[in-house]
Amino acid sequence: MRALLRYSDKVLLVLCTVAFLVAAAFAALRFRHLDAIAMRNPAPATTAAAYEARASRVPEIDTVLWPAASPQSRGTEWLYDVFTPPVIYYNRDTGQFTVTPPSSDAPVVRNDGDFALELVSVRQEPYRIQLVGYVGDEAAPLATFENVENGDTLVGRAGRVFEREQFTLVSFDIRRVTTSSADSMPVIETIGIAVLRDGRTDREETLTTRERKMMPRLQAVFRLRSESAEQRVLREGTSITIGGLEYFVAQLSLAPMQAVVSRRPVDGSGTPETRTLVPASSAVSNPFGRDSRPSDIFSFPTR
Repeated sequence: MRALLRYSDKVLLVLCTVAFLVAAAFAALRFRHLDAIAMRNPAPATTAAAYEARASRVPEIDTVLWPAASPQSRGTEWLYDVFTPPVIYYNRDTGQFTVTPPSSDAPVVRNDGDFALELVSVRQEPYRIQLVGYVGDEAAPLATFENVENGDTLVGRAGRVFEREQFTLVSFDIRRVTTSSADSMPVIETIGIAVLRDGRTDREETLTTRERKMMPRLQAVFRLRSESAEQRVLREGTSITIGGLEYFVAQLSLAPMQAVVSRRPVDGSGTPETRTLVPASSAVSNPFGRDSRPSDIFSFPTR
């Protein structure tokens, strides 16, 4: 037993060698069998079935009609179609939004001789009383006003009641204000500031000599084709009768500048004809009022 343990490592080596030789012999026999299988003739190929053309099935597609977009609560021009929302514009001076509808059935005309009205410009409506200057010293100045409705000049001190014009001059001061910009030195201006109590609206309005006071409401200046020198100022919702036809101003837009006008016989017969008028020339004279800047009109298209 001790002799067997002494040579156990040699016995294990002999057994491993024998096992390796047996495995090698078995593998050689198996590989020879695989080679014999590979040398056999392959099975004959089967004949493919003849190609038969078949008509493709046409899918059935349902046609869906989108309902017409309904106007928003802000007005008929606030129309959001499927992929064409209105173009929205913002006026920084008035804080008002205006829009151009995404589409319009009214043809756009620039200079149509068949239409009795020609659009000159669209502008904000000026407040009916404008402060144009002052006279006297700064201790007791007299304010000078213009009545826009009739062109009259009005003069008065603080506390005066203008009964015919329906307003009271609450206060009037002379102040020096500094205006600065990045491109120039600060400029000191002397301006007049008047506070009015409007008897028509019972509201206080502040006027200055620096700029005209404009209202959010728009008005359009039209030229009559029959008399090219004569002009008429109309607001939205107002009309004018020319040659037996009534011209109704349905909508005004400041940016872009245009007016939607419809006409029909005065007796109400027939179908109204609607057209979108634009100025005959893009070079109109400052339609935004004195001392205002067209760059203050910003456009925010949402397309």
